[in-house]
Amino acid sequence: GGMGGMGGGGGEMHYADEDLPKELASGDPLEVLTIEVLCPGQEGRVIGKAGATIKDIERQTGAKMAVEKGSGKCVITGPRGKGIAARRCG
Repeated sequence: GGMGGMGGGGGEMHYADEDLPKELASGDPLEVLTIEVLCPGQEGRVIGKAGATIKDIERQTGAKMAVEKGSGKCVITGPRGKGIAARRCG
């Protein structure tokens, strides 16, 4: 857990979270990426009542999220470090 490894340096970062997709696992934490996270049957839980949960995750992480009900997917867009944070929240 935690957000260790997000410090300065500007070089390539390597994250210890073994289940990260390869596009998140290493590289510039400021590079903007779009990733899909599978959440079949969990779309409503990710969105929350009147969108409260997804808005809270966006506010906490700075990443943008989109969930299409019935799709089983959550799309996260933002800098690599923020995408990792949003993925961990969802």
